[in-house]
Amino acid sequence: MFERYDEKARRVIFFGRYEAGANGSPYIECPHLLLGMLREYYVFRGLDQEKREAIRAGIVARLPRDQPVSTSAELPLSREAKRALSVAAEEAERLGDAGIDSGHLLIGITRVDPSLADLLRRHGIDPEQRKNEDAQVPTRPPAGPPGGPLNRLGDLILRVQTGSRGRKQAMEHLIDWATAHHQILVRALVEPNVTVSVLPDQNRVEGYVDLPWPRLAAAWASLNMVILDLIQHMPADRLEMPVQVGAADPVPLSKIIDAYVEHCERTVRQA
Repeated sequence: MFERYDEKARRVIFFGRYEAGANGSPYIECPHLLLGMLREYYVFRGLDQEKREAIRAGIVARLPRDQPVSTSAELPLSREAKRALSVAAEEAERLGDAGIDSGHLLIGITRVDPSLADLLRRHGIDPEQRKNEDAQVPTRPPAGPPGGPLNRLGDLILRVQTGSRGRKQAMEHLIDWATAHHQILVRALVEPNVTVSVLPDQNRVEGYVDLPWPRLAAAWASLNMVILDLIQHMPADRLEMPVQVGAADPVPLSKIIDAYVEHCERTVRQA
């Protein structure tokens, strides 16, 4: 279904599914897709964090809330969301573009739900003013350079969620690894320095063997969505705080983050 969508647009849809589940919705609606677009770090060039949060608050305020839906549950697109994807495809055809990117998707969402277009315009964004992909989609995220950990981890989440199955033991280890690094990031927000005795061993199996692959992949993706948010909102001075692992010399938190992403990429490649 999404063969024509580029990676940025597919990540928007993935994040939209995450938002729908977090809000307890049985369907992925247009507002969830726009929330997903705000989570996609490539979208909305020059939009500062304060405006992103204001737009997000305006969308969330209009959504009914219920108990979160399991990350392993299938959430279909609503009729309106399907129409938005159809309009995005029509816009790509009109412009003569071979693929569908997040700019096309933004136009589809806001034409189907004009109230979302009005919300964006109140914050200085006109979704119809799309000249080409670079006009709406920057080549780098506001939080870091091209190829930085935010970009790479986001790409890896999409790859695990949409790619072929790998070794369950590798995914079990990645879940342990994500849990340990989530704790490091949380402690880094409140402690002057962080010391951990050891990181999870590659060969340690934690008893997930009875869980099916989709649930393992969804659990890992959800953990890393939280890690992405923590990294994005981490104060600059916190990124330079020392972290000591075992008997090794302390290194800046930013180095721990880089090593974490590299380890995840290597493990997924080998799975």
